[in-house]
Amino acid sequence: MNTTPRLRPMSIGDMLDTAFRLYRQHFLTFIGIVALLQVPMAILQFLILLPYTQVVQRFATRPPVVRPGQSLLDIFPFGELLPYYALLLGLGVIQYLVVYNLMSGALANAISRGYLGKPVSILSAYSFGFGRFLSLLVASLAPFAISLVMFAVLAGCGFAALSTLGVRSGEQPNVGLAIGAVVGLIGVVFLMLLAMLFFYIRLLLSTQAIVLEGRGPLAGISRSWRLVGQSFWRSLGIVLLVFAFAYVVSLIVQLPVLAILGFSGIIFSNPALYQGINVLMTYLALIVILPLQFIIFTLLYYDLRIRKEGYDLELIAEAQQAAAP
Repeated sequence: MNTTPRLRPMSIGDMLDTAFRLYRQHFLTFIGIVALLQVPMAILQFLILLPYTQVVQRFATRPPVVRPGQSLLDIFPFGELLPYYALLLGLGVIQYLVVYNLMSGALANAISRGYLGKPVSILSAYSFGFGRFLSLLVASLAPFAISLVMFAVLAGCGFAALSTLGVRSGEQPNVGLAIGAVVGLIGVVFLMLLAMLFFYIRLLLSTQAIVLEGRGPLAGISRSWRLVGQSFWRSLGIVLLVFAFAYVVSLIVQLPVLAILGFSGIIFSNPALYQGINVLMTYLALIVILPLQFIIFTLLYYDLRIRKEGYDLELIAEAQQAAAP
């Protein structure tokens, strides 16, 4: 029996149709790959969050009086919240560098095998993806470093704007300087977002290159940069469409529960519980959405290889060679 997959260049509609078909066929496997690591992360963040929401609730219900010369920056309980933000930052780093790389390696392997008509399982996907973990980890440091630099620039501009506005010192700001600071800060944020989006698109397929082609971290980044290449605008359109769809699905998953909490009054009577449930719902939406996002990005990887390199003809030739006596 000929098991060669019927690969061809795909329109965006074809890509979405194939993605939903793969998602339905391997739903439990793809969901299981993400849930295996995201469920413990959700529980951990929920447990970390609860004690510190009490601090915010206390500050909100009994706000201190701001005396002349003081600002909110002087009286807000940053000292009590600092351990929470430190833990949250550490959890975010673990999520991005460890959990996400393990998941993405497993998903890339499982999605590729499903697309090529091969057996798929959670354990085999993680077993294969774990072998590429170090390369994925090193490759992810590039966008991580870019994000840190841009965050530092934004933070510096933000503090400069606050100083100009007189928030820190409690002084009356100059109106002209205040308007200039706000406009400048908005402009910097906009430019940073464009730069981050550009690098995100160009490095979008690094995971697929590393996992599916066995490349090293730098070679995987370079491979993604070349593959996206002149297809940047098409790739950007697909990514924006995926993000818009993910946002809608996230609302569908989260809004009913959050609406029930709102009508029941829990939002105001027990904000700590509300924040915890909100975290859990966010992770639930991530578990549902992430596999579908990764399916579309993996299909984009194969589509670009077919368009630029004739990958479909390569697979056919390999299958014919294997079938020859």
